[in-house]
Amino acid sequence: MYRCVSAAAIYGYGAAISPSLCQSIRTIFPEPFSVLFCVKRNWMKTNSSLCSDIDWPPAFVREMITMDTPQILRPYFPAGYVENAKRLLPWSHVEERLTEAKNYWLCTVWPDGRPHTVPKWGVWRNGLFYFDGSPQTHHARNIAANPRVAIHLESGDSVVIVNGAARELPKKPTVKLATALAQAYTRKYKEFGYAPQPTMWDAGGLFAVTPHTALAWTAFTEDPTKFVLA
Repeated sequence: MYRCVSAAAIYGYGAAISPSLCQSIRTIFPEPFSVLFCVKRNWMKTNSSLCSDIDWPPAFVREMITMDTPQILRPYFPAGYVENAKRLLPWSHVEERLTEAKNYWLCTVWPDGRPHTVPKWGVWRNGLFYFDGSPQTHHARNIAANPRVAIHLESGDSVVIVNGAARELPKKPTVKLATALAQAYTRKYKEFGYAPQPTMWDAGGLFAVTPHTALAWTAFTEDPTKFVLA
């Protein structure tokens, strides 16, 4: 969700730098200096883990940064499907549903093109969907070969569908990110027997989905809405 730029670019003079260089900058220089290289832009959505775990920027930087919001559209329908839709849903509706949901259906693609679906527990945080599991599972191996995924909440009446790209995050996520995710998992799933510690993903097994588009409706003929994030 963030674009990595030179410090000069924040003031309008520089050009984008590569994700690998941005990661190196964060490794070499302490925060918040390194965070000055991170500006929210759709161009870097597939590398959002570089900066998504930082509560930044302060007010004076925030004033210089225009935060992206999804484009909200009416989905295309063949003739006769939805003729007189009445309203569009806000993006906040989608984020609320993704935050509060317990179960998420994750669809990946086998190397031969067959679809594969599996129910997952997960956490929506800062515009990304996080889930965990062994890299040896079918869906994790599918993601390693093809990052395209779809996520669907359980209801077929009040619907949220997210299409995007998934990836396994680097081993041992930052303490800040791991702590936030562990707390969110515990709030949602402790009563069901899952309350991970922040060290849970030190050896890997943490995945993130960056949404590209989403569909949602609460009444199919009244408010079907498409969100374009990339």
